Amino acid sequence: MMNDIEILTNENEIEVKGEKIVVTPYSWKNTIKMAKPLAVVLTAINDNFENLQGFSEKIDNGSSMEAILKILDFINTINDSDKVTDALQELICTGIKRDKEFVEDLDMEELFVVGKAVFSVNRDFFIKIMNKLNKIQAVTENPEK
Repeated sequence: MMNDIEILTNENEIEVKGEKIVVTPYSWKNTIKMAKPLAVVLTAINDNFENLQGFSEKIDNGSSMEAILKILDFINTINDSDKVTDALQELICTGIKRDKEFVEDLDMEELFVVGKAVFSVNRDFFIKIMNKLNKIQAVTENPEK
């Protein structure tokens, strides 16, 4: 399976099913367009954060199958998993400029590689948003500070 998927020298370019895909950072226009799906995903992450413990280590250590299983466990804890998977699909489609059918046809390992590339290219953006959400949540939970 991994023979069909290889990460090329440019971190913004991956190959899936023999096809080169350029993974792009979200533009300001994408960010506005992605507000709703991003809010769905970030809310799910925030609400179920404890279920993601150890996830980044599995990704960083290259253990894609363990990371896939961790993602599936995480999705199973979400009340409206269809809404979250639709939102993730939209975020991935936008990051690779492909339609939903393309993403739906990916197998789990291919989806993991593509999703990881989209996250990696947009990592700073996602981290900034999560930090802002954490600050807002801290103020909301402890208004005296």
